[in-house]
Amino acid sequence: MIINKNLFSFLHNLLVRGRYLLRFGLLAILMGVLVVACQDSPKQKIVPQSSVTETGNCRVVEHEAGETEICGQPQIIAALSPRVLDHMLALDVQPAAYAEAVLLDLHKFDNPSQQIPVLGHLVTTQPINLGSVSSPSLETLVEVNPDLILGEIHHEYSYEVLSKIAPTLMINYEPDKEGRSRHLHAVAQALGKEKQVGQVIAEYEQQLAEVRVSLAPVIAAYPRILLVEASNLPNTFGIDSYFAPAGALLGEIGFELVLPDGLPREAHYSEASVEALVQLDPDIIIVSAWSEDNLYTPEIMVKQQWKANPLLQKMRAVQEGHIRFVSGKRLGQTTSGPISYKSMLDLLPELLLPFVKEE
Repeated sequence: MIINKNLFSFLHNLLVRGRYLLRFGLLAILMGVLVVACQDSPKQKIVPQSSVTETGNCRVVEHEAGETEICGQPQIIAALSPRVLDHMLALDVQPAAYAEAVLLDLHKFDNPSQQIPVLGHLVTTQPINLGSVSSPSLETLVEVNPDLILGEIHHEYSYEVLSKIAPTLMINYEPDKEGRSRHLHAVAQALGKEKQVGQVIAEYEQQLAEVRVSLAPVIAAYPRILLVEASNLPNTFGIDSYFAPAGALLGEIGFELVLPDGLPREAHYSEASVEALVQLDPDIIIVSAWSEDNLYTPEIMVKQQWKANPLLQKMRAVQEGHIRFVSGKRLGQTTSGPISYKSMLDLLPELLLPFVKEE
């Protein structure tokens, strides 16, 4: 029996990753390949799917779900949420597979600039669609055969299950600067991009300082903002706190959020009826719109619903025209990270400066 060097190299690479492959029963496949190779022509060449090579450059990355050893430079990376995709793209790394906030009828994102809100214009690959954030397809994920999986700890999929497929790193949403920096450093370490973190953070801080100066007249005239989450349930709303991405950013800029009495600062948002909402008296209202049926322009439907409610029309900010409707994707409802925060910093002057220019 003669087995060429390529086959031995292939078997070695598979065996190095054996702790993942064995759990999925791929040892049997490996043995089958060996038997077939003994019978076939020595010219037969088998090419492994994974592009990670074991170079001795191994590191242990600490994250919210534990510790993960990653060797070499991951090339085939699966992003299981917009938030982790944001971090990847900020570090100039492209996804091989991706799960959006909602289930889309796509095999792959072949036109990402149109199919992936906020982030798609930076995606240069055509990532395989893994399904929705809440229930990604594990079968498709196995077929992708990633070198690295990036996900979020609060989602329903299990870290233990994912880590059987490939090395897996999980982050947990935290809006404060320390939490955001920790997540970025962990993802960068996993991707071998630690040197880029300082530049990403510095660019954000510079833009934040510029927006503070730009919006100073608005803060002086209209400091109190009510940040409302609205969906296709027109009689119930969410009031975002400083723990929400947009709320955290507005607080950093210098605005005061209008919150219901008794809402804990660490709460992401508080549900409120129309009757409770109209009891609040903000200077400005920003309505962050969301719909599972309309990922791209939910603000159109929500604006129509808002205008049809006579109680909401009685609010002072509405009567003064100090209300704006925006897609929730642009205000961090499903994504946050360096790119999303930059996008919000671009958006807020566009939304708010007209209030002082109209005077």
